[in-house]
Amino acid sequence: MNTTQPSTEILLRLTREALPLFYCCAENYVGRAIPGITMALSGEPVADLNYLVIDDASESAQAGFRGLVGHCDAQDLPFAVIVAPAVAEALEPLRAELDLVYATDWPLMVCPGEAVQDHPREGVQSRPVRDEEDRQGLARVLAGAFQMPAESVLRAMPRRLFDSPSIEGWVAAWDGAIQSTVTATWHGSVVGIWAMGTAPEAQGQGVGKALLSRVMHDARQRGAEAFFLGATPSGFPLYERLGYVTVADCPIWVRGVTHQA
Repeated sequence: MNTTQPSTEILLRLTREALPLFYCCAENYVGRAIPGITMALSGEPVADLNYLVIDDASESAQAGFRGLVGHCDAQDLPFAVIVAPAVAEALEPLRAELDLVYATDWPLMVCPGEAVQDHPREGVQSRPVRDEEDRQGLARVLAGAFQMPAESVLRAMPRRLFDSPSIEGWVAAWDGAIQSTVTATWHGSVVGIWAMGTAPEAQGQGVGKALLSRVMHDARQRGAEAFFLGATPSGFPLYERLGYVTVADCPIWVRGVTHQA
């Protein structure tokens, strides 16, 4: 694998690995993996906490996708679908058939390890999630940043999630109060960046930049060679400033409402 510039196909494969890892400890988790499709549901009534990924337009994959969408609909669960750009056009009739709404394009971005720099900010202390207070702060920040119930975040990301050696939660405290958070998933020497959020009152103050650069710098010191993420419009400028480049734009389809567009 070229870890400094993973291909779109590899990044989508890593995304399909990361989402079950991220949600497998949720109180109401349901996961499925079939050729070309992965489903990872937290079970919470929030589209941004339930995901499907599809990168295959074959008839068998489309049939499997219909079944997984049917499962979500039977449970009355909103969800988001990450679509591989190579199959998006071929799958457009399926999107229309299932009455899924195109929400936005999701820039899939990569940062090579050699581009990583630490950007500390005075008054900001970044640390791994270490106790229940940190987890409560993480939930509060994500709830405020993405307009979702904090109790849903807490159920989707229980304390035992951060006991895994392959996933790390981080928070940044600014003048003593937790104001930003990010979660990292490890895939060998490639690290995924997820659930990056900053409290509305702290946005634009360099807190999120200090946190993410610290997480990446720490991971780089432990052998990470590349980083990847899917960018929201609000996060995109920060990621570019930290050295991320767009590899592909993945359409996002939604049943329900997403606050990441």
